[in-house]
Amino acid sequence: MTLDLYNFILDRIHEACPETMMLKFGCEYIDHKGDVMIFVRMSANHYYGILKRSMSNVLYSCVKSDAKILGTDPTLADVLRTIETKSNRKRNGDEWMVMSSGELRYVNVLRHEIKRNEATWNLSHDSLSWHRDNQPETIEFLYEILK
Repeated sequence: MTLDLYNFILDRIHEACPETMMLKFGCEYIDHKGDVMIFVRMSANHYYGILKRSMSNVLYSCVKSDAKILGTDPTLADVLRTIETKSNRKRNGDEWMVMSSGELRYVNVLRHEIKRNEATWNLSHDSLSWHRDNQPETIEFLYEILK
């Protein structure tokens, strides 16, 4: 179930932050053999990347037309921008905030009231996929405000 929620959140992030799907250093793509690669550079007709599962320093080549771009792993900044543009609950001063502790809170900024604490974003891991694998409650929280 968490993977379905994660994929839904990814789609929303890609809508709000199209640059997460731009081909750039560190971007992931699937090559012609179905392997997930990490993009390093390109030539006129090829992408060059390293195999994600081995993280070796060997560069592999893939014809551009055979590759499927997966994008970069969204960060907290991408998530916050998506919440700002796609949230279904922003009204009458109600907003989502990230506290310095990483707590994700639903607050009313006009009345200075905390409505409830929802989840925590582990600030030492600025990756949505890390939260998918280690804090599924954060993924569930994000799904609830973006659905």
